[in-house]
Amino acid sequence: MKIRIGFVSNSSSESFHIPLKRLTALQYKFIKEINNNEEYDGSWSIYEENDMFEFYTPMNNFDMSEFLIENGIPKKSIIWKNN
Repeated sequence: MKIRIGFVSNSSSESFHIPLKRLTALQYKFIKEINNNEEYDGSWSIYEENDMFEFYTPMNNFDMSEFLIENGIPKKSIIWKNN
């Protein structure tokens, strides 16, 4: 039996951004308050920088884009980054 010791990389990270200009005031408020939402498990980092929200997770265990779409964020507003 072989045992691997050391860092094991995982390529399942995901990231995307949403330009603020694509959001209504209500959608903006919803994203700002995601961490307080009982349905959200806290696995994504969300930052507001350079006139956009940046979303990042090292391992996708929570479908953030589907969660946003279900809560009124237009799918066309979500811009996926190449990882």
